[in-house]
Amino acid sequence: VRLTKSGTEAVMGAIRLGRAYTKKGGIVKFEGSYHGHADYLLNCEGVPREFTKTTFISPYNDIEKTKETIEKYNKEIAAIIVEPVAGNMGVVLPKAGFLEGLRKLADKYNIVLVFDEVITGFRLAYGGAQGLFCIRPDLTCLGKIIGGGLPVGAFGGREDIMRLLAPDGPVVQAGTFSGNPMTVTAGIVTLRILKEENPYENLERLTKKLCEGIRLKAEESRIDLKINQIASLFSVFFAEAHFFKSFFHGLLEEGVYLSPSASEASFLSTAHTAQDIERTVEAVGKVFDSLKSRR
Repeated sequence: VRLTKSGTEAVMGAIRLGRAYTKKGGIVKFEGSYHGHADYLLNCEGVPREFTKTTFISPYNDIEKTKETIEKYNKEIAAIIVEPVAGNMGVVLPKAGFLEGLRKLADKYNIVLVFDEVITGFRLAYGGAQGLFCIRPDLTCLGKIIGGGLPVGAFGGREDIMRLLAPDGPVVQAGTFSGNPMTVTAGIVTLRILKEENPYENLERLTKKLCEGIRLKAEESRIDLKINQIASLFSVFFAEAHFFKSFFHGLLEEGVYLSPSASEASFLSTAHTAQDIERTVEAVGKVFDSLKSRR
């Protein structure tokens, strides 16, 4: 494992290793996914087209389209990077066979499979999404929770790939604040508590209770929505997309703070109680009544 200062740097390091290991330059990423603000992972103002010409985009959850791309350009593709559960276009669960298909394609064409578990690592389960779905990537990117609330990132995986990092190998990765003692101490304590207290079953139970409460309140107010949920992650998608803004601000006025964008996941934490869930569902009911009256 190599520690970094952020999830962005963890992804940059993992992709650099994938390129060095395979002696190829291209990468595959998926529509709607976010892996940090490296130039070759974004299409925005300020990013020259030359920086993204080796980045191949495929639809998330579409293994056939991904297979077509990889079969066509496999001699150029060094790495596939994927959120095993998408969390940056709202929560989107992988379809049956999608992650397994990526693993098979990577094995077949000498491609490094990278799981971006900055969101899912130690949150879906102690073993992350790869533990939950029983699929092992070649490299894993982590962040957020492993610093106990302080800035941190990390990437790690197969020894034969990781040994390419300097000083053992020719791949440079460095950072003055990477692995600073305060952050690492906070992270070790956090992960130890998660292992000892094992809060995952209770977190999932409370999250399901919250999501079911939101669904019932929506039915009562005849508001069309869909909720995607896994473990302690969830997202609310409205049939009328403009409803989300009113939903967010309405809940904020009731003292409930969701993620402020429909494209971001919301999470429960170990600090939330059953009473918090009940109060939140009551607040949702009030907001839905307000939305219904505005139609």
